[in-house]
Amino acid sequence: MKIPKSDAENFLNELKSSVSGHMGKKRDFLLALLDDDDWSLVIKSCALIEAVVTDLVLAKTKQPALRETIERLPLIDEQSGKLKLTKDLDLLGSDHRRFIRTVCELRNKLAHKLEFLEFDFAEYLSKLDKNQRLSWVKNVTWHSPPGTESYDFWQRAALESPKISFWFSIFMLTMFKVIDVE
Repeated sequence: MKIPKSDAENFLNELKSSVSGHMGKKRDFLLALLDDDDWSLVIKSCALIEAVVTDLVLAKTKQPALRETIERLPLIDEQSGKLKLTKDLDLLGSDHRRFIRTVCELRNKLAHKLEFLEFDFAEYLSKLDKNQRLSWVKNVTWHSPPGTESYDFWQRAALESPKISFWFSIFMLTMFKVIDVE
């Protein structure tokens, strides 16, 4: 079942008006991502996530002198990266980290291969096998666990409106973690 465009637009308009004012420029940046092509959305989202994760770690450690060192750490290295720190410091749950790995892996494909310069979410998903699509849905809908009111909606959206679903997951992760830092 397709999600009607009017429903998606109404949802986004309600979301825009309900976002807390202290998000400021971050909110404007996030909202502007929706106007980008799919390739730019992924690349910019990954950069945004990395900055948010860096700020989370710095806020928790209360060691601003470590900023340069933490900024240089790889994001998804399982042994010594920022995601490892977020796990060790209990800053991000496994569902958040799994989503971030999904974003970074997709970003790496797009950034390192010319064939992906005109990346399109729908085309990308159409080329995934069943297990890969199930993994995509699980990772991108981390914010709506089974049994919640929004679970079925976001499960469908992850496949039928992947750009919106991807963006919403970035928005949710960023919004809640920026609020945690402030």
